[in-house]
Amino acid sequence: MFFGKPKWDPRGTHCIVTGGSSGLGLELSKILVSRGAHVTIIARNQVKLDEALESIKSSASSPLLKINAVSADLSLAEGAREGIRKAVVPFGGKMADTVFMCAGMSLPGFFIEQDDAILTQVMNADYWTACWTAKASARLMAKQHERFPSDARPKLVFVGSTLSFLNFAGYACYCPPKAAIRSLADTLRNELQLFGIGVHCFFPGGILSPGFETENIDKPQLTKDIEGSDVPLDPKLVATYLLKGIARNEYSISYDFVTGLLRSSARGITPYNHNFLKDVGFSFLGMLFGPVWRRWSDYTVREARPAVLQRLKEEGFFEEDK
Repeated sequence: MFFGKPKWDPRGTHCIVTGGSSGLGLELSKILVSRGAHVTIIARNQVKLDEALESIKSSASSPLLKINAVSADLSLAEGAREGIRKAVVPFGGKMADTVFMCAGMSLPGFFIEQDDAILTQVMNADYWTACWTAKASARLMAKQHERFPSDARPKLVFVGSTLSFLNFAGYACYCPPKAAIRSLADTLRNELQLFGIGVHCFFPGGILSPGFETENIDKPQLTKDIEGSDVPLDPKLVATYLLKGIARNEYSISYDFVTGLLRSSARGITPYNHNFLKDVGFSFLGMLFGPVWRRWSDYTVREARPAVLQRLKEEGFFEEDK
């Protein structure tokens, strides 16, 4: 209850990693094969998949491991079903033991300025990709539940974000799908016990990756000001934090102080982590510091208002579609 013991070892298991061609998914895949897991990565771009596959194979602990790549559009229900079906073919159709849903993207910007297509694109890439992947995977896990040992339940691992809990200017296209992922994971944690399927949700902060570089291109200065001194971490380090949480059988996984506060104070009916006293302490601190941070971020937005309005005026925004 307080500290727990490691309960999960990937050795000999088959892990599917979506978004495995770059960033967190790529580094996670490398660690998994180095620990003796068979890995299948799924993403859209075949060229990036092929490059990632070679990199992952170079980290493998044994040449006998099955390491494969599948190109699929997971943002569509049928695309996700087909991608999962292809992933299990080399294993005789047996469903993977664990599915890590690392695919996603962020394109910050002010809500009233962003193209409609961007809002749809991010929702598809983040929420619907996770939703359809989870559904396709859970159905096969449920159908094949008898093949999984009682002490080694199959797992679905969602990847949310610190912004699953924390919302501020510039992330109107990103916070909602990440909050929805958290809500979906909370629901399935309860429901999928019907079929002996374990569920986890990981809440990382900023990650140094090609996606992070892309999101910073058009990120508003106001958003950067509110983010402050938040320093993104190397994806390999973030992947190790995720695997530590899985090994401890934690449902809601975080690694930094701020996300820990937010996670614990917004825990709802989800289980406490392995260190019960730490979560209780985080809950108390979150109640104290949450309102302070909210007032500070509101003040920062109000201070930026004249500059933002002036920029929009100069760009002719207020003359459009009156």
